Amino acid sequence: MKKKSFLVLTADETTWPPNSKKVFFLGKWCLLNERKKKWSKYSYKLIKSQKKTKFTLLKEFSHTEKVYEKILKELAFKLNKIHNTKYSLRAWRILVGPWLNRFIAIVFNRHEILKNFSKQHNFNNFRIINGIQNKASAFNTSEFTDFTSQDNWNHFLFLKIMVLMTEKNKFYHKFNFYTKQKKNIEHRDSFVKKINYNNLLIKFLKNRYVFFNTYFNNRLDVIKLITGLGDIPYKPNFNLSIKKENFSKNKRKKIQFKKSNNKGIENIVKTLLPDYIPEIFLESFDNLRKTVNNSSLPKDRKTIFAANGLYKDEVFKMWTANQIEKKGKLLCGQHGGTYGVSFFSYAESHEKKICDKFLTWGWSEKNKKILPASAFKILNFKKIKRVDFDKILLVLNRNGRYLIVNQSERIDSETANEYTNFIFDFLNKLPKKYLKKTFIKLYPNDNEYSNSIGDVLKNKYKDLNFIETGDLKEIINMFKLVILTNNNTSFLETIGVNKPCVLLVNKKISFLRSSAFKYYKKLSKVRIFHNSVDKCIEHITKNFDELYEWWDSKTVENVKKEFCKRYANTEDSSLQKTIKIFKNNHVN
Repeated sequence: MKKKSFLVLTADETTWPPNSKKVFFLGKWCLLNERKKKWSKYSYKLIKSQKKTKFTLLKEFSHTEKVYEKILKELAFKLNKIHNTKYSLRAWRILVGPWLNRFIAIVFNRHEILKNFSKQHNFNNFRIINGIQNKASAFNTSEFTDFTSQDNWNHFLFLKIMVLMTEKNKFYHKFNFYTKQKKNIEHRDSFVKKINYNNLLIKFLKNRYVFFNTYFNNRLDVIKLITGLGDIPYKPNFNLSIKKENFSKNKRKKIQFKKSNNKGIENIVKTLLPDYIPEIFLESFDNLRKTVNNSSLPKDRKTIFAANGLYKDEVFKMWTANQIEKKGKLLCGQHGGTYGVSFFSYAESHEKKICDKFLTWGWSEKNKKILPASAFKILNFKKIKRVDFDKILLVLNRNGRYLIVNQSERIDSETANEYTNFIFDFLNKLPKKYLKKTFIKLYPNDNEYSNSIGDVLKNKYKDLNFIETGDLKEIINMFKLVILTNNNTSFLETIGVNKPCVLLVNKKISFLRSSAFKYYKKLSKVRIFHNSVDKCIEHITKNFDELYEWWDSKTVENVKKEFCKRYANTEDSSLQKTIKIFKNNHVN
């Protein structure tokens, strides 16, 4: 009888075979750069991944969105019944939607990986070491997000999906569900920390607005906003502690789903969901609701404006859901790049669905909910001073190993490899004259659950300078030219403050929607936007010495203004437009 090989699912080495056995690694996420001495000792084979086009990715996104909508309706009904509540679908979308959408995308991704493996090999020909599962269900959305990048959590998710695919339940008896003590939820509110509101003054104002994590961080902007509104947006304290209840198998049995006729991912999600739904939505939900209802948070209807506070902050989501049920209004603000640009984005889709109005950084579309406003984050940033420093800053993106969110600019092991090779190609071809001038800005905290590109670069380019911490808007002041390698917030921040920059992206992993084509085409014509390493280097070497002559030229200036007006609008009129939107959409 042929001896079975070991199949390794993740980088969790407690699930690896002893000694140097023959091993099949499920994907590149198994092979950590810093653990090469360990995995290189094995006689191993790396499973070939499945290449996907942007249209394949869009099809998958559309499919998972349909599954999400169907399961959300069923889940909302079940949660209302369990908790004896009557929350609307929109309220549950606000509360549980961010977790559910991510969970479905992650399960779909891991299922696709295993399907790809099964096309090449038979599961029955392999042995898998179970290991010990730390925890399946998170306490809240924030903890769930942490789990999704962890090897142990992903190992057992792969294993459970495999069991469902093969209908062999021999692994289940070793699953060890338990709960660890978790610190109380921490909530952060960044709205103008330096301003102390006068309570007496507030009493005499209408106080119709609640602002939370808005990205309005500049004091001058806030003063203009208050003056324009004739009101001081209320800033409640959402920093409330939620008592945690014990994990309950009995309670989770109440959330079992009926199997659908669809034999695909829908049934797998329905089977796994009772074990994975965060405890804040089940065991501890009553505590969350009572804590919010009994708090000093506003009870009268408000117009709420938030940017990135509607994903992980359970207290704020609970209070917002209550406001929505009272016919309060929710205005969502864009909180970074990719909005209006990416081929598809879960975040943009979600925020459009839950809000009454969506305020962009300048762009618009036919959807009446979408209103062009201002680039809140970079309004009144200090204009960049011209510097004599003959230095180049290369800004890197995060290099994650596991897919954790559904968007066209995917971050996973496959795209990480493409991205790393793209950066290598650029640095290898960049003339030494300019390489010596180059500093590398690493992505913050990019080494906990990722194959940090920084570690690889440090080993390969020992003479390069690396910047690991610091605020980008401060750092760019020290450089003559900034090279951005991801079409995200950093690019908008840099071009928005008129800092000489180029955007270099890999067209294999970065996809634009059709409405953005013409704007990026114009950026390309004036050599700001590049997806060719060779052409980007050619531009840099040709223009670096006389950089400002290129950057300040009339042709380039016109393109910059047109682009920024649509995607990074900081004109004075944009704030006035934002104020007008608030006035037209407040509750009476």
